[in-house]
Amino acid sequence: SIPNERMASVNIDNVQRRPGIRRRTGITITYDTPPDKVQRAVDIIKEILSGCEEIHPDYPVNVFFDEFNDMSLNILVNYWYRRNDYWEAKAFDEKVNFMILRAFEAEGIEFAFPTTTTYLAHDERRPLKITVANGSKDGE
Repeated sequence: SIPNERMASVNIDNVQRRPGIRRRTGITITYDTPPDKVQRAVDIIKEILSGCEEIHPDYPVNVFFDEFNDMSLNILVNYWYRRNDYWEAKAFDEKVNFMILRAFEAEGIEFAFPTTTTYLAHDERRPLKITVANGSKDGE
């Protein structure tokens, strides 16, 4: 229980009275994406979100190429769904995701997934032996 005196002295946010539901997400694309395609990816997302009736009119849509992540180039996407219904907002997010997925596929823009690059060294103390899928050694 919380004493009335304490409750009266704090700010309380009623989430049911918020103007809508905000979505903030990162769309990650591969590091080998050329700069023009990165720009195209940003533009595609802006185009998809511009003019959507479901977007709250009082809050701007923000889409920026904002980070060089460990394994990807990151595009920040931020918008407000206009109503305060969580499941409606999730359905709209899904609609947006499918539009982005289809548009990126059509443009040849690839989503990133966790990857690593391994550099192999060869010297007298550590001979490099390569085995291919069928089990044969390189050069044999």
